[in-house]
Amino acid sequence: MSVIYNFQPTLMFDEPQEVEITAIDDKNDFISQSRVGSVNSSRVRELADSIDSIGLKEPIHLEYHAESEEHPHCAQYVLRDGNHRYRATKELKQKSIKAYIYKQHDSEDAWQYWQFNQNKHQEKVHQKNSQDDIVFVIYNLLCNGALNKKAAEEVKAGNWKAPSVKNTIINFLKKEYNGSNANKHIKWRTAITAAVFSMGGAIYNKKVRVPSASDVKDIIDNVYNIDTTTKNGGGHLSGDEKSRIFLANSDDSTAKSFSPLYHLIKKEYEAAQLNQAAVGKNKENIMVFYSKKADPKNINSERIAFKKTIQRINDWFMKHVSGYQNKPLIDKVKYAGQILDTETPAQLYDA
Repeated sequence: MSVIYNFQPTLMFDEPQEVEITAIDDKNDFISQSRVGSVNSSRVRELADSIDSIGLKEPIHLEYHAESEEHPHCAQYVLRDGNHRYRATKELKQKSIKAYIYKQHDSEDAWQYWQFNQNKHQEKVHQKNSQDDIVFVIYNLLCNGALNKKAAEEVKAGNWKAPSVKNTIINFLKKEYNGSNANKHIKWRTAITAAVFSMGGAIYNKKVRVPSASDVKDIIDNVYNIDTTTKNGGGHLSGDEKSRIFLANSDDSTAKSFSPLYHLIKKEYEAAQLNQAAVGKNKENIMVFYSKKADPKNINSERIAFKKTIQRINDWFMKHVSGYQNKPLIDKVKYAGQILDTETPAQLYDA
């Protein structure tokens, strides 16, 4: 069994300590994170409102990390868990934050696995690991040899088809996620494994490619030259500024389907606050969908369901929103290429 499974950081103090915000390092490249993507700004605002109202309910977690030759830029403490709570406190311009402080530990793999487990919790303070987060952590731990050294050697040599690679991923998932619905878990583990292979530039099976969110963003960037700095439900602006592209997957398709509506309402509200005329829909809205399933039938079923959801939104929008008759909110729906018999992974296809 890997040593990371037994890792438990050692507390320096029994109780949380008040730590100055400026003493916390959250930017170093060597910090192990188990999340994919940037900070969820809406989650930060939500936490900031809560902290401002009732205070910080759960302290963050820091590792004591004195300056060294290897990390001369390092602050006194390294953030190990509680990034959104930390950002919310900074947003409130508070000078300090309560934190549990742990002794320094040299294994970044162990810290990443520990944080991954922290984020498996169901408490409201923690944002649960997404499928992309799970894939990201497995890929890192696999390549670094933290799960199985033989599998890491095979991956390094480009031999992703070696049995040890697949078995290492499956065994990790069985250990971390066990449930009563065996068939559902088998399909889910297959999709995760396929996505880990995809991160390594390999194909788990000959039928389907399960991309990560970053894979699909790369495809969108190649097609539309997107502005990757766009955030907060506003989609990604195309290079020619004529289109706004929204990304949705099978886990969040319902919520993301309403992203263009949220963006339009936000613009209307801001215009009203400034006593200006409503700005309206002045760009083409494009929804790009990708599935996290590893079976062509499931992918096609999810695509059909997603397209129907978009159609219902457009029908309601054109019927009930004054001034937008015959103007669909979402102009186009596209799918990321995943079914390898008929599609190219690096392309987008019309629904």
